[in-house]
Amino acid sequence: MKRYLKESEQNEETIKAFKIKFEQDLEIFKSSTIQHLIHNTPPTFRETLEFDDWNSSMNFLQRNKEDAFNFWRMRK
Repeated sequence: MKRYLKESEQNEETIKAFKIKFEQDLEIFKSSTIQHLIHNTPPTFRETLEFDDWNSSMNFLQRNKEDAFNFWRMRK
């Protein structure tokens, strides 16, 4: 999209505004995704979650990458 904005000769102010809005939307997406995941985890298991935001969830996923891959492979 940024490339399109440059190719369509948008001014730097428009490109900067787009980038800011995109970053804001991305942060909202990350936050709402994790909150939705936490909310939909059964209460019995919720306290065992080792993350509460996007960054801590990505750290958790990185530490448990192999287990996550094995879980998804098992579902096929």
